[in-house]
Amino acid sequence: MRFYGLALLASAAVLGACGGGEKPAADTTKAPPAAAAPAPAPATPAAGALAPIAATGPTVEVKMISDDKGYRFEPANITIKSGQAVKFVMRGGLVFRDELHPPAAASKQLTTEVLAQEMLTWDLEKKKDKTRYAALMAPEYIAITGRGVMDTAANLREIDALDVTEYSMTDVNVRRIGQNVALITYNVGWKGKYSGELLAEDDYAAAIWTRRENRWLDGYYQAFPHYLP
Repeated sequence: MRFYGLALLASAAVLGACGGGEKPAADTTKAPPAAAAPAPAPATPAAGALAPIAATGPTVEVKMISDDKGYRFEPANITIKSGQAVKFVMRGGLVFRDELHPPAAASKQLTTEVLAQEMLTWDLEKKKDKTRYAALMAPEYIAITGRGVMDTAANLREIDALDVTEYSMTDVNVRRIGQNVALITYNVGWKGKYSGELLAEDDYAAAIWTRRENRWLDGYYQAFPHYLP
């Protein structure tokens, strides 16, 4: 939302009258000095908002690095004292920003390999083969679904509660988004049970796969249901 301020300009005109007779003697009395304008009142934060606090100490810089070794923070751990600020700086950007390897349509081989890996995760989830499923996950793996944000350990717990009986993938699209990095998007319809409750969903899904040491690893997965009018 944009706010437009309205500035009001006021001008004063001194009008002198011309008339007959003598001019009145000039008033030599000094006018008292003008009172200083009051200092503006500090801005009041909106209800529920916190007023910003200026940093009084040095700024700690944390690099957010994305390269062929994965995604990480450097330094991995920091200690912040009262009054210090934290500045996050992106470095690399292999997945989310890669100027040397712009997004491009995947080759037939890349599409075949990545699609096979993505289907394998569904098959292993259906079979509840958590050992082989975990072996496909990168150390930094994160999944975001309607049930929350999960790392590999949390995702494996989901497999215990989830029983997938069938699934089908349509509108599959694979794109190379970096060196040895591919994005797959698709629609998936699946049926099963979650904690004993029958479920049937049609989801939009996406995953990012990275090839490391001649192996494809899943670093990110996201899925949300279709919302129909």
